[in-house]
Parts: sequence; C-alpha cells; structure tokens
Amino acid sequence: MTDEFPLADYPNPVITVTIIDDDVTLLEALSRTLQQEGFKVTTASSPVEGVQMAATLKPEIIICDVNMPGHSGHWVLGQIRSNPATADIPLIFLTGETSPSDVRQGMNLGADDYLCKPVQPIDLIDALRTRVAKRRAQRTREATRSREWATQLSRIISHEIRTPLGVIGPGIELLDDAVTASDTEEIQTVSRIVKDGATRLLATTERLEIFAALATAAAGPSSHPTPRNKACHGQALHDLFMNIAGKWKRTGDIRIEGMPAELPVDFELFEILLRELVDNALKFSPPASPVVVRLSHAEGNIHLQIQDGGRGMEPWQIQAASAFQQFDRLQREQQGLGLGLAICHLLIQRMDGKITFHRPQSGGLIVDVVLPGIAPSDGKEQSMP
Repeated sequence: MTDEFPLADYPNPVITVTIIDDDVTLLEALSRTLQQEGFKVTTASSPVEGVQMAATLKPEIIICDVNMPGHSGHWVLGQIRSNPATADIPLIFLTGETSPSDVRQGMNLGADDYLCKPVQPIDLIDALRTRVAKRRAQRTREATRSREWATQLSRIISHEIRTPLGVIGPGIELLDDAVTASDTEEIQTVSRIVKDGATRLLATTERLEIFAALATAAAGPSSHPTPRNKACHGQALHDLFMNIAGKWKRTGDIRIEGMPAELPVDFELFEILLRELVDNALKFSPPASPVVVRLSHAEGNIHLQIQDGGRGMEPWQIQAASAFQQFDRLQREQQGLGLGLAICHLLIQRMDGKITFHRPQSGGLIVDVVLPGIAPSDGKEQSMP
C-alpha cells in the first residue's frame, strides 16, 4: 500500500514521530526501534507533555497510548484535533484494549489507526509509513491545486489591472505635470495621493506577473532552464540596495558586508530575489535598526545572508508560508498581498538554490540563501517566461 505514495518523492523523506506513553520502558524500546529504521523520534511520558510537544514540534505522525494516568489517549486526541496547528497530524493509538466501544470512541474523535500491544515492529513501521505517505500525497495535491488557482488568479488580476493602468498612467502623468507650485496645497496633495496610489497599484501588478511567470515555470516540464551568464557587478548591487532602502527612507540602516566585485548569477532573477528579501527586512523591522546584507562567492556557490532586527517569524509561519498569505495582519496592518515569500521560494527553486530561516536569540530574522554560480553561457539569452 505504501508503494502508492512513495516517500522518496517527498523533499524530506525522514519521518518525524512523537510517541506518548507513560510506560518509560516501552517508550525507550519503541524510540530505539524507530530510530534504527531512520525515523526522527521525540518522546513524552505524560499526556500533557505530549500535547505540548506536538504543538511545538508538529511531528508528521503521533503514536499515543490510550490508558494513561491523568488523561487518556482520547483526551490527547481531542486536544490535537482542536488545535489548528496540529489538527491534521495523523495519530495512531497503541493499546492493550481493543473493545468495539473503545475503538469506536477513538475513531469518532479522529484516530487514524489502532494497534494492539504488544505490537510487532514491522506492523508499526508499515502503519507509520502508510499514514505519513498518504498525508504527504494529500498535501502535495493541495499544494498543486493552490498553485494552479493562484497562478490563474494572478493572471486574471494582472490583465484586468494592467489594461486600465495603461490608460490611467499617462493621464496621471499629465495631471502631475499640470500641477504647479501656485496651485493650492489641497490640489497638490490630491495629485500626490493619486500618483502614489497608481504607482503602488502598478508595482503590485508587476509582482503578480512575476509570481504567475515563476509559478507557471515551476509547474511545467522545464522548471530549470539554463540560466544566462549575465553577472551581477558589486556597484550595481550596492545601488540596488540603496534604491530599496530609499523607498523606506532608511538608507542609513543598510549595512553591506563582503560585497564581491562580481557575482556569476542571473542578474534578472537575482535582482528580484534581493528586492523581495531586502524589502521585507526593511518593512518588518523598526526604523534606525540595522539591516545587514552579507554576500560572498566561494567554492562555486553564492552565499547571501540578510539579517534584520524586526519581529521575526515563528517556525510554523515559515513552514506554512505560501502565496497570498500574511501573518498577524489583523494585529499589524501592512500593505501588499503577501506574495514576497512565495516569490522567493519559486525563485530559489528556479535557480536550483536553497533558502533557510533562523531566529537568533537577539530577535529578528536571518535569511540564508545559497545559489550555485552559473558557468559561462554561449551568449544566447532566455527571458523569464
């Protein structure tokens, strides 16, 4: 049955498991057995500890004893299912009692399977792999549907906004040129508001078009075309950083460390990536706090690190981030559609790179990007679709 959902096709084939059981001897035996089979295991010897551990670590699957002092496994399952962050994690009950009423109660609460003690290792491992493989396959299907929906929506929005902007833009320029210093302050203010609004709308449309192009390329048969050898020059990158910081009136907050004279990377894609990451660092960090950009080229790879002193992101936010998603928007009003991180992920995928996020103890967020340097091309250029 597991062959229908091959784990090897998933980006991270290692399965994370949390075992909850008050029998410490059994807990250690199960943990040792699963670790020998390549599972990453965490254990909890009480129901409360297990629920807290699941909420923090968000394992891919949970094994839980039914009869435990204090709270039963059914209580654990209820807590897991009532928390949106853990509600879809598969849970397998391990019990010495398999009466119909006991099984019925667990299944009604949302248990995924029942295994009777003493369980055979091969049966437990098969159950774990089957449940996780199904969950991963479901998530892959959901991600594919979401991407298709987001791509189609962004194309529609892009077209519907771009077309009227083609008419509105020149009109706004004429209006702006017609406004003079002799006009009333009210007229000057209205002109500035209209122009700023149109500029913001145009920028949003362009980002939607970038997202649509990247998402379409990622879903197609040629997700990684040969990149162009259009190297980035250090001065051009420095000017880019200052331009982004100028938008936020924070040119004094940018700290650039280790700027190479030249980087062998597709400048068009790299510029988009830098704009998204540096813009986010400035947007979500307080004025007068430094935003540090570190760039280096070593052993054929380009290393980029951006560190800010903002509010950072929770691990679950990083894991759950997707297109059109912003966190804490009700608590912290912010502009944009939440496309930034989705665009970055698609760019990294297209450039065969890797991106990781860290939360330093001092606060803020550190973004690390590793990209392979590109070899000299034959001179033929390919534009981003």
